[in-house]
Amino acid sequence: MDPTNGFHSPQTSSPYQVNQTSSPNVEKSTNQNPQQIIEETIRLNNNTVLTKEYSLGRKLGKGAFGVCHECKDLETGEIFAAKIISKESLVKESDRIKLNSEILIHQSLNHPNIVQYKKSFEDDKSVYILLELCENQVSQEFSWTHH
Repeated sequence: MDPTNGFHSPQTSSPYQVNQTSSPNVEKSTNQNPQQIIEETIRLNNNTVLTKEYSLGRKLGKGAFGVCHECKDLETGEIFAAKIISKESLVKESDRIKLNSEILIHQSLNHPNIVQYKKSFEDDKSVYILLELCENQVSQEFSWTHH
């Protein structure tokens, strides 16, 4: 665990996905429409570094710790719901524990009536949880009520 922020460092076992970090809020312009891009850096065991880019879309909701946006994998075109939790909002150790628990619970669930966990990763400012996007937005109504 990184003593400076209370989260697991990329070199240790982490519920956020081992050896993954991102560079947040990179602005890229496409046809004069700036879009917010999240870059995920994946470090493989053989020291290979891969980068995945996600484009943030419309805001789906807001909770006590962060916001949820539509998110598109720019390589595959797959659309997710991205919960973005600012580490500044996780001021108490109990907040960090709740976030870790939420990720572990999402990882362990597999049911057709429950939003599917895709992945999670972090950078120095935020934790990102990518979940299945429910087109009817039922997930938005339920996923933020427990905060």
